[in-house]
Amino acid sequence: MSILVSKNKLINIVPFVLLSLGLLIFLLACRHFYHATADDLYISFRYARNFANGDGLVFNIGDKIEGYSNFLWVIILAVLSKLNLSLPIFSKYLSIIFGALSIYCVFLISNLYQNNSITFFKHSEANNSNEFKMHYIILSSLVVSFLFAISYPFVYWSATGMETTFFTSLILASLIIQHYDLKSSSIFPKASIIFVLLSLCRVEGIVFYLFSIPAKIFLIKSKRNHFNKLYFKKYFMEFCIIISSFIIFELWRFYYYQDIISNTYYAKYGGMQWILGFKYMWAFVSKYYLLLLLAGGSVFILKNSNTFLKHLMIAYLVGYIGLIIFIGGDWMWHFRYFIPLIAMFWILSSSCFAKMIQIIANYNIKYFFKVGITIILVLLIGFIFKNTIIQNTNTWKNVLSLKTKKSSFCIEALIVNAHKSIAHYLNQNIPANSTLAANHIGSLGYYSQFTILDMVGLINPEVAKQFNMRFHEKYHVDNLLEKKPDYVLLTTRTKPQKDEFISDYWIGETALYNHPTFQKHYFKWDETRQYTFAGQTEYLVVFERK
Repeated sequence: MSILVSKNKLINIVPFVLLSLGLLIFLLACRHFYHATADDLYISFRYARNFANGDGLVFNIGDKIEGYSNFLWVIILAVLSKLNLSLPIFSKYLSIIFGALSIYCVFLISNLYQNNSITFFKHSEANNSNEFKMHYIILSSLVVSFLFAISYPFVYWSATGMETTFFTSLILASLIIQHYDLKSSSIFPKASIIFVLLSLCRVEGIVFYLFSIPAKIFLIKSKRNHFNKLYFKKYFMEFCIIISSFIIFELWRFYYYQDIISNTYYAKYGGMQWILGFKYMWAFVSKYYLLLLLAGGSVFILKNSNTFLKHLMIAYLVGYIGLIIFIGGDWMWHFRYFIPLIAMFWILSSSCFAKMIQIIANYNIKYFFKVGITIILVLLIGFIFKNTIIQNTNTWKNVLSLKTKKSSFCIEALIVNAHKSIAHYLNQNIPANSTLAANHIGSLGYYSQFTILDMVGLINPEVAKQFNMRFHEKYHVDNLLEKKPDYVLLTTRTKPQKDEFISDYWIGETALYNHPTFQKHYFKWDETRQYTFAGQTEYLVVFERK
C-alpha cells in the first residue's frame, strides 16, 4: 500500500523536523556544559531552602535582607525544595526547558515580525501569489532560531540553572502576547500578566513594560478609526494592573525587608559604574558587530515587517542597553545580560535572510546574481558561526559525541566544588551555631547551616551601600570585625606555609588580613582546599578566632 504525502502536509512537517533538530543540538550542547554554574546561584538555593523549611525568605535565619534579585525564581526553587528535589540538578532542567521555549519563541516572533501569522507550525491560508513568500519566511525563521539555539552565551547560561532563560522566555512572550492583544477585540490585556511575571522574575523586569509604552503611544496616535478608543482602554487597564501589582509587591518588600529595592542593587551600584557598562557594551559589540549590522540593516532597509513588533523590539533594545550601561554591565562572562537582546537581534535579522533566500529561489533573477547572493549568504552564516557561536571545532565534536565538558574548564564550577568541600569539612569540625565570614558565600552557605557574614555586600547592607566604591571593590573591615566572626575563610594564590599566609586574592580580604585586630585575634588552620584554573592554583584557608 502506497502512502501519498500531500504537499501541504510536507510543508508543515519540514519546519517541525528542522526546528526539532535545532532543539536536539541545543540539548546536546547543554549536556556538554553540564558543569556550568555560578556561585551566586547557590545564594538563591539557600533562600529557597530556608523558605521551604518555614524559616522565611532569608539567607541567615532571623536576618531579613533581600540578597537575591530573582524573587519568582527563588519561589519556584522553594517549591522544588519542598518536594525534596535537588536544586543544583532540577534548576538546570528548568533552565533548559525555558531555553527550549525561548528558541520556539524566536521562531514564532520571526514569523510574526515578517507578517506571517502562524499557529504552531501551520501558517495561515494564503493564495498562490504569496505562498512561496511564506515558505521563505518560515525557512528564514528556522535559520535564525537555529543560530540562536546554538549560540555560546545562550547554551552556556541555559545549562547553569540560573533564571536567565526564564527571564528571556518571558521577555519574548511579552512580544508575542502584545501582538495578539493588538489583534484581539477583548478589552483585557493578556500581556499584563507577562509583565507582572517579568517584574517578579528580576528586579529590572518592570522596565520592559516602561519600554513598551512609547510603541503603544505611537500605535494609538497612528490609528484614526474606531479601534483607537479600544486600544486606549486596553492599555489603560494594562497600566492599572501592572502598576497596582508593582505597588503591592513593593509594599510587601518594604514590610518584610524594610527597603524598597533588593540589596543586590545597592551592592552593584557605585563608583561610576557606567564606565564599566560602556566597556561591557563595547566587548559585546566587538564580538557581535556582524549580527548588529545585519539586524540594523534589516530594520532600516527592509520595510515589509510588522511595524508594531519592530517598534517594540527597538524600544526593548535601546532601553535595555541603556540600563545595562547604567548599572555597569555584568562581571560574569559570556554576556549573560545580552541573551534576550541576542534573541531580538536574530529576529530582526530574519527578514534579511528571507530576502536573500527569496532572491536565490526566484527563477526570474539572473543566474550570476543568484550565485553571488548564495555565496554571500553562505559566507555570512559561516562568519557568524565562526565568530559568535562555539568557536572551537573540537567543542562541537565533543557535543555531537555526547562528551561532557570537564568542570576544570568552568571556573565557577571549580569555586563551587572547592567551597562545597570546605563546607562539608567545617560541618564536621565546628559547631553548627558558628558565624563564618567569607567572600564567596553561595555554595559555602548552601552546603552548610552556619551564619554567614558576607564580605562583598550581597547580604550585607553596610558594605553594599558604600556608593563611592564599585562592586567587588566594596568592603568594610571594621564592620566585619565588630561582628566578631568565629571563623574567617580567606583565599590566596600563594601556597600557605605552616606559619605563613600571603593574602593576594582580593583587596577586601587583604585589608582584613592586614588589620591589627585580625592579626591579634585570629590564627590559621593547617587544613586547606585548592583548585586550579588556567594554570593558577588558589587555596582556601580557614582562620579561627582565639
